[in-house]
Amino acid sequence: VSTQSTGDLSYQKSWWVLLTERRLREEGVDQVLYTNPVTFPIEKIKSFWSEGYRIRLIAYGQQMWIVVADRPKPGDKIGPQYLMRTVKFPTDQIKKAWGVGYKVSFLDYLDGMWVLITEQVYDFRQQSLSITKTVQTDIEKLWNQRKRIQKIVCGDGIWVIISERAEPNSTQVFFASAKFPQEKISQWYDNSTEIEAICYAPDERVWAVVGAKKDHSNFNAQELFTDMDFGNLYYQLQQLGF
Repeated sequence: VSTQSTGDLSYQKSWWVLLTERRLREEGVDQVLYTNPVTFPIEKIKSFWSEGYRIRLIAYGQQMWIVVADRPKPGDKIGPQYLMRTVKFPTDQIKKAWGVGYKVSFLDYLDGMWVLITEQVYDFRQQSLSITKTVQTDIEKLWNQRKRIQKIVCGDGIWVIISERAEPNSTQVFFASAKFPQEKISQWYDNSTEIEAICYAPDERVWAVVGAKKDHSNFNAQELFTDMDFGNLYYQLQQLGF
């Protein structure tokens, strides 16, 4: 029986980066994975929605589109999702979504376009958007404002940070490196610190990672897998129950 579920999957600097989380599987999250080597899988995404799934993430690499979807549990206060793809960063669309009670649930720069998914939530905690070229400085400013970093994305020459109001005693850390930060991540795991966001900036040739310190009872037993060949990673996913 699989004990893990996909928390994040992306293709960055010729590497597939997969994060799995035991918490998702223990909570009974029903996940499915779909691959399409040809075109953006909009029809499959619509099919997932019609079957009651929500889109957790979309990834693109090696001329392949990947979608991970999960079915909300009974009682989850989550409404419909909306998806858009655009060449220009969708600042206005994000602000409009916030104005009607939707949050950014997914954002990435894939195959030369911004891909945005917003979803309606009923316990909405206001998000903030920062567009910058100095990601570490802006993250530190957000921390000083008692914000928690949810997502960092780099694309089309800019860094994008999505944040929200932090919980009391919330502690995050940041690390940047020209090399993939495997050693640092292993140290974080040894100290009950989970990855919350990871991104590679090709223009700056730097990896940026945000982690969050967890107490022992809330540590998700997160695992990190990397591979240059998605076939190898897909085998790993099959071992995890897909």
